[in-house]
Amino acid sequence: MKTTKNIIQLVCVLVLGLIISTTAYSGTVNDADALNGYNQGKIVFDINLKDKKALGLYLNVIKQTHDDLKNRKSIRIWFSVQRTGSDTDSKR
Repeated sequence: MKTTKNIIQLVCVLVLGLIISTTAYSGTVNDADALNGYNQGKIVFDINLKDKKALGLYLNVIKQTHDDLKNRKSIRIWFSVQRTGSDTDSKR
């Protein structure tokens, strides 16, 4: 009986959390307020990955970040992408 009560309480909390989170989400992501007042940005990506499959995903994130900031004409950006770590040395 106590287990059933705990399950019902858990379900109620989860449903309430879902309702609150969906009403708080506006539906669009907008970083205009966060970037308001900034006219330049410096971004450094330090890549230290051993998994070569993950590198493609990481490079896509870098490209998307660059494209998003490039579309903001009011912000001048400097980008630096570097690869560090022992896995960068090619073994021949």
